[in-house]
Amino acid sequence: MIKIVHSGDIHFNRAFGGMPGRGAELADAFSKIIDISREEDALLIAGDLFDNNYFDRSLLMFLNKKFEDIPRVNVFMIPGNHDPYGENSLYNIWEFPPNVHILKDKNARVDCGDYCVYGGIKQDLDSGKINILLAHADVDGNSEYETIRTEEIKNSGFDYIALSHVHSFGGVKKSGSTYYAYCGVPMAGGFDEQGEKGCIAGTVGKGECNLSFIPILGRRYYEVNIELDREISYEDIEQKIYAACDDKGALYKCVLNGTVSRDFLFNADVLKSRMADKFYFIKFIPRFSAFLPIEEMADEYSLKGIFIKKMLKYTEGAEDKELAGLALEYGIKVLEGREVEV
Repeated sequence: MIKIVHSGDIHFNRAFGGMPGRGAELADAFSKIIDISREEDALLIAGDLFDNNYFDRSLLMFLNKKFEDIPRVNVFMIPGNHDPYGENSLYNIWEFPPNVHILKDKNARVDCGDYCVYGGIKQDLDSGKINILLAHADVDGNSEYETIRTEEIKNSGFDYIALSHVHSFGGVKKSGSTYYAYCGVPMAGGFDEQGEKGCIAGTVGKGECNLSFIPILGRRYYEVNIELDREISYEDIEQKIYAACDDKGALYKCVLNGTVSRDFLFNADVLKSRMADKFYFIKFIPRFSAFLPIEEMADEYSLKGIFIKKMLKYTEGAEDKELAGLALEYGIKVLEGREVEV
C-alpha cells in the first residue's frame, strides 16, 4: 500500500473576475494540500496546475518553496489543456525541485520501487507494482481536449487513475479492477463550481483502494432564488436576501423571480449599494416581471398579447377552466423568459 494525495485543476494565474485577494486565497488552499501531503508517499497533480503559460516568477518561487517543504514526497504532475506542454511552457523552462516529476507525454513512466506512475493509459504495466495513471480527461464525455472511455479504464490494468478536468468530486468509482476519481478543484472559482472543494487522500494498493475526499475550507459560491411579489419594497428584498444568504464571506448570485407592482422601479446598483458592506460579493439577476391585468396585457401589440387573447377565448369554453388557467399562466411566463415550475 502507498499513501497518496490527489489534486488538480488548481489554475494558478486565474483571473477570478478581477476580485482582489482571490489569488492569495488559492495560494492558501494549495498550502493546505502541501500540509496534507507531508506524511504521504506521493502527491499527484493531474493537470492544469496553471491556468495559462503566463510566466509569474514569484508564483513559481512560491511553488518551489512548497515542494521543497516536502522533500520525501514524490510530486507527479502532468500538463492539462490550460497549461499544455511545449517548448516555451513552464514545465519545460522552469526548474522544479528534484522531488517533482513532470510526465510530459503519454509514454512517460516513473518507477518509484513499490509503485509506478504513468502519463498515458496505453502502457505495458509491471504487474508486481502498484500502477497509477495521471489523466487530464473527460470520462465518457465529448471533450474536445481528451476523452477516456469506461471500457478503457476497465481494461487498463491500472490500480488507480487520478483524474482532473471535471471541476467537481464525484466519488471514487471502479471499473473492472481499476479505481478512478476526479479530485475536483481545491477552491471554487465561479458560480458553476458550487459545493465543497478540496482534494483526495488515502491509500492505494493492488486491488484495493481506501481514498476519501478532504474538504479545504474557503469561500463558497451560492446561487439562491428570491421570490418577489406585488407588495415588495427594497427593504423587503433585503430581508429576504439576509434570510437566504447566511454566509457573509461567500459569493452570492441572487436570482429575483416573481411578479412585482408596475410602479416598482428596480435598480440593481441601488440594491447592491445598500447591501455591499454586508457581503464579500453579491450580484442580482432580475427575472421578475411587472404585474399587469390580463385585459391590459391582451391589448398589447405583441406575440404575448395575441397569445393571451386566444387563451382567454379558449378558456371561456374550456371544460377544465383550472387547467386552462394554468396553461395561460405558464404561457405568459415562457413568453416573458421566466422559468416555469410544473
